[in-house]
Amino acid sequence: MNDYTLRLKKETALRDYINGWRINAGQDSDAEWWRNRQAVEAMNRLASAALWEVTDSLELHMEDGENLVVAVWNGGVDIQGLTQLSSEMKSRLKKVVEAGKPAYEQALKQARNQSRVFLEKVRTNILFIARDVKGRIAVEIQFAAWTKKWKKQIFSECKVPITIWSTFLVCQEYRGELAHIQGINRYNSLHMEPIGGRSNTESQCESTEDFVQSAVMTVQLKQLVELYNQVGDQLFKDNVRFGIAEAFDVSKAIRNTLMEEPQHFWYKNNGITLLVENPDFRLEHLDELQLGRLEANRPPQFSVVNGAQTITISAKYAFELECKKQESEAQKEPEEEQEKEAKKEKEKAYQKQLEDFTKAQVILRVIHIPIQPKQEAAAAECEKIQAAKKLARDISVSLNRQKPIRAEDIAFTSPFVQKMEEYLSNLQSNPSFQLIRRGEEQPQASQLSLVDFARARLACMGRPDKARTTSRDEILKMDIANGTLLNTDVFVENWTESEDNEHEVFQQFYGAVWFANEMAKLYAKNAKAFENNNINAQIAVQNGKWYFTALAVQLLNDFRLKDGQPDFSEFHWIAQNFAYIISQAVEAFSQMAACCADPERQLNSNDFKNERYYQKLLAELRSGKKAAPFEKFSKLFVPDRDNLLPQKKSTQQKITAIILGSVNGPVRVNSAKEAFVKTVIYLLNSFSPEESLLAQYDTWLTADSQKGTSPKGNFNANSPSIMYHGKEYWVGSEALSNDSKFAHIRSLCKLAQVPQGEIFWLVDDTVRYQW
Repeated sequence: MNDYTLRLKKETALRDYINGWRINAGQDSDAEWWRNRQAVEAMNRLASAALWEVTDSLELHMEDGENLVVAVWNGGVDIQGLTQLSSEMKSRLKKVVEAGKPAYEQALKQARNQSRVFLEKVRTNILFIARDVKGRIAVEIQFAAWTKKWKKQIFSECKVPITIWSTFLVCQEYRGELAHIQGINRYNSLHMEPIGGRSNTESQCESTEDFVQSAVMTVQLKQLVELYNQVGDQLFKDNVRFGIAEAFDVSKAIRNTLMEEPQHFWYKNNGITLLVENPDFRLEHLDELQLGRLEANRPPQFSVVNGAQTITISAKYAFELECKKQESEAQKEPEEEQEKEAKKEKEKAYQKQLEDFTKAQVILRVIHIPIQPKQEAAAAECEKIQAAKKLARDISVSLNRQKPIRAEDIAFTSPFVQKMEEYLSNLQSNPSFQLIRRGEEQPQASQLSLVDFARARLACMGRPDKARTTSRDEILKMDIANGTLLNTDVFVENWTESEDNEHEVFQQFYGAVWFANEMAKLYAKNAKAFENNNINAQIAVQNGKWYFTALAVQLLNDFRLKDGQPDFSEFHWIAQNFAYIISQAVEAFSQMAACCADPERQLNSNDFKNERYYQKLLAELRSGKKAAPFEKFSKLFVPDRDNLLPQKKSTQQKITAIILGSVNGPVRVNSAKEAFVKTVIYLLNSFSPEESLLAQYDTWLTADSQKGTSPKGNFNANSPSIMYHGKEYWVGSEALSNDSKFAHIRSLCKLAQVPQGEIFWLVDDTVRYQW
């Protein structure tokens, strides 16, 4: 592949990374900013950077870029290059802050005129994209010191306080280089004969077992760390789990061994298992393992299936040492002799630790299961390829049973989940969520565990009883021999078999899954505050989360069916848009449940464990002459279909101005977050809602100082606060989309009895939201 093609591929990869960040930040991912001439030139610079390059949201023509700076770093631990990168990034930050300064000053002036406390800061975002793991770690180490300096300098120069949010990514570049492990000694390795017992692997193979080769050897841990740096996280692509936190502090134990007694590492570690699928792989070199070429158009044909934690922790340890050593050497030589001596001793200590790291060795088990790509295989070979893939999957699962392993870990190896993961990771699919393995959870992200995915799907298909009662192991039950998930109600066969119609099949069966998951969370939060003297109503609310969710989904889906099953092809609702009516809907649901209860006996939890009671509720909800609580429930969700149409995942247009009060003119704002905070302050000051009722908004409006300043959910250390009725409240909106922000505003307006026509949020001169 020539350099021009590689550069174009890298430009595309960088654009996808940036758009991925924008989606997570709630920005308008549909706006094709990259087509602007200036943006084209900037992306070309990023892709062609030899050492580093920086651009920003102004240069990229992102109108809703949230003051974004994008930096590409290809220099590993080069301290001089990092210093230059830091200087340019500070200049870019200052540039985007200056652009947002007028809006900030206007907001500050308005707050002073109204004698209000103004604690807001201009939010800036930095997206670091490193070429390899070493480079990412080097930047992460420097970042804390950089930001502290940048904040002070920018405040001094611009007179504007800022916050800095960061994201670190690795964009691996495969250019056909050879991936290999050096420094081995084949004479001291142990070769296992093929599983089938045939030692002549060059002869005609009758089964998969005949051509599996394996060897056990000792290698330098450093060599595996360098392989990880070269390959990136793709090195662990076939591992059934990913960095699961355990009761024992494995990370600390590994680092202590490397620091204090690296020569004992071989004895204290279970070893690494490398699965090689490359059909051309041969155990023929005396001093190295050649694993194959890393090509830009395909993933590596090898994977570490056991030992990912060992490699990632060791890499962080080694690369941090390299960074500290280089940083120390780059520092100016002190004038005082005592300081000179201390500097030399520090550098010697770093050097010794790096040399000691090379003494750490580890057992490496190499298993070669040649799997030829389908497109290159003859038709007769396809069955053998499938058998080889199954064997590779079984080995990965079995090796990971050395630690506690759950059903969802194994389920991630199934064809259904692998296909779903690939579909959801494709930005063109416009996914609402991502499936995550245990240990991959990230705060404030749209993620679903496989179990939560399954329960939401059961509710959508009209089986809330199963969503409530089916055990984790039963939901994810597998045919281990075939690697397939047996619960075909959840993991429908149509999805695994879909090829050209993936999107249509996904929408039909799974189009409401994310909505159902979010609706169940909203219900659970509001159910805690429910109070009612009717015992049936109480029992219904305590046990009815999935029943409520299933009924809401079916109602909003117009009870649409296809082949006798719910069909969600036209379902595009957003759960957060209904946040402001959930408490009333819970009350209506409790009355619905009581209405359908057997008059001869009291409801109990078992009523919510069978399908009959749900079908009774559903039939009444669908009835043309429904009872009063069912009518109330329906109108809460769909009061007027002309005014509340199904909404697709909305583009997050930048809010540019707000109007608060019927006699006030537009006030410029820099973001939807700023609009949200100013609107909340206005509503509290102008309409004085009952303080005791504000507790229902504790996910984004809290008087708990610990919650309001901790980096969780919608809050962080820079969340603005206001005084209300002599008490300090923090306002947070970090994990809220624009639609969700205004849904909360609507709810607060209703609570405070704010008249219609009082609140408007504008995009340029167009009203985007109103109350």
